Amino acid sequence: MPFVGHGLLLAATAATLFGLVAYGRAARQGRLELARQGRVALGLATLLVTAASLILLVALIQTDFRFAYVVRHTNRDLPLLYRVAAFWAGQEGSLLLWLWILLVEGFLALGWRRGSQGPEAADRLEAPAGALLLGIALFFELLVVTVSSPFGAVATPPADGRGLNPLLQNPGMLIHPVTLYLGYVGFTVPFALAFGALILGDGSDAWIERSRRWSLAAWLFLTLGIVYGMQWAYVELGWGGFWAWDPVENASLIPWLTATAYLHGARVWQQRGCFKVGTVGLLAATFLLTIFGTYLTRSGVVSSVHAFAPSTLGSLFLGFLILLTVGTVAILIWRRDLLQDEVGVDNPISREGSFLLAMLLLAAAALVVFLGTLSPILSGWLLGTRIQLDAAFYNRVVPPIGLLIVAVMGLAPLLPWGRATRRTWRRLVWPLGLAGAVTLGLAAAGIHHGLALAAALACFFALAVTLPELLKGFRGHARGLGGRLKGALRAARRNPSRVGGYLVHIGVAVMVVGMVGATVFETSADVVLQPGQMTELAGHRLHYAGLRQRMDSPSQVTIHAELILLGDGRPLGRLRPEKVFYTYARPTTEPAILGGPRGDLYVILNGWEEGGRQASFTLVWHPLISWMWWGAYIMAAGGLIAFGPTPQARSRGAARSTPPALPAGEGTGA
Repeated sequence: MPFVGHGLLLAATAATLFGLVAYGRAARQGRLELARQGRVALGLATLLVTAASLILLVALIQTDFRFAYVVRHTNRDLPLLYRVAAFWAGQEGSLLLWLWILLVEGFLALGWRRGSQGPEAADRLEAPAGALLLGIALFFELLVVTVSSPFGAVATPPADGRGLNPLLQNPGMLIHPVTLYLGYVGFTVPFALAFGALILGDGSDAWIERSRRWSLAAWLFLTLGIVYGMQWAYVELGWGGFWAWDPVENASLIPWLTATAYLHGARVWQQRGCFKVGTVGLLAATFLLTIFGTYLTRSGVVSSVHAFAPSTLGSLFLGFLILLTVGTVAILIWRRDLLQDEVGVDNPISREGSFLLAMLLLAAAALVVFLGTLSPILSGWLLGTRIQLDAAFYNRVVPPIGLLIVAVMGLAPLLPWGRATRRTWRRLVWPLGLAGAVTLGLAAAGIHHGLALAAALACFFALAVTLPELLKGFRGHARGLGGRLKGALRAARRNPSRVGGYLVHIGVAVMVVGMVGATVFETSADVVLQPGQMTELAGHRLHYAGLRQRMDSPSQVTIHAELILLGDGRPLGRLRPEKVFYTYARPTTEPAILGGPRGDLYVILNGWEEGGRQASFTLVWHPLISWMWWGAYIMAAGGLIAFGPTPQARSRGAARSTPPALPAGEGTGA
């Protein structure tokens, strides 16, 4: 069976090459029949890669050890869900997943639904966009049929496989990589549409509306991918944190920052006709940074606990990235006259001025993280010595930029398009006063940490502006509908981008409160306990009851400690931190977490004496960390609501649905 999967990928590569040529000729000659040939080839390539992916998936589920990939990443004891997750656990399978997502999204965006501008206009944009998308797909297909094929065969199948890395045997493995890849790959569609429009000589904003949902979906999945990764690190790795500023972690954050800036720029382009160069540049940077992240993960140029083993793929991705960058810059220079702003920013104290400032701050944060991530390479080139910047650097530089972004996020809804008025300044008084009062109250309560007070001022200012703006929309639509809930639903239907955007901003503010609380006010202690002894951390009393052992499978044994949280002399909860031992891998540490709105009590079992007479633990108290997760899911809810059609799109649809008036004197023949 491995040769069948490989043959399907070869056929898909041929179909992609044919589609690339057909789309390219259609874009050059304006022949719609060639675009239809490209569409058929795109659909065929999608079908063939889907079939190849199903063959690999079935082989993993059935532990078919004729496949070398199955041998490396599964064994017979592995639960079914983790056999499925093994699809993207290895380098070859993850590239196949990337390719499959790319082709499916490309087919849905270009081949299945060809837009809302009418068949002829849609086909004109489809050709150059399809050529760009298939050119990118061709690179990944060449990788999976040559240097990184998941369909390598085993001459003599073994009795069992090597198994999946225990650190990957976590529910996060089922969700985090897939959502992250959906985010990464998703930006290929808006990139192809934007640069396809430029190639055609179309400098309008039509591509923005056509790609809006694809951009939002990619941003939403990238957001969820990052958050699921943070949660996975928090509950699995056993070091007490959720973000280590690891290079591969940074590689997902950087395009998220530029994508967020791009979405704001696209809004201003549609609303005011400005920020065109910046908007297209940010979209291009986002797409290129997703390829950069893939290069970073597979090249070995920086050290990361999340990276694949170094391989020749790194140099291939670097060459591809350079080619894409040169081509992107060339198109921008060639078509620069199409990207002239219709209006400028007459007054920085305006809605568009605040958007510009937010975009610049987001881009600055992305640049800082990008340069910090590449610091070993850059310092090696410039100084002859590799210097790896640690988390302390990022924690000094990034939070001030982030808090400025939150403050601007609160300011923007109060500012009108064009120019601020006296009424604008009067509207600032109440939210600034409330945020200032909260901050002064925290200072009076004994909180004197500068970052915490600055975060309180920025976040509560943003919430004091955004919540009333959101509720105002609900009230406006609630009259006569029987309540706030109906009003909220109607407001979301009438202007989903407004409601969704406000919810995202609220989620950001709540998430920042949780981040600051969990990091600035974190307390920890290392303790050694004997059975029956008590310890205390941040007002939480723990009783250690001893160690327990269980046999999970012939290849896995777990040792866990039993700790009881006490309050008023009675048990309030139990914590069972674990060490898991495997016959085929190194031991792993599983922390125990007891959480609530006030924070999480986090316990790590470090080790024990022979016979379990005493054990050592690390105890950590993370105040408000659950606020971080709540904020993230509020952001996700806002992103989902924003998927609805914009008022501009509805007005265009209404205009298209209105039949043209007949000339005077003509009738319908009735």
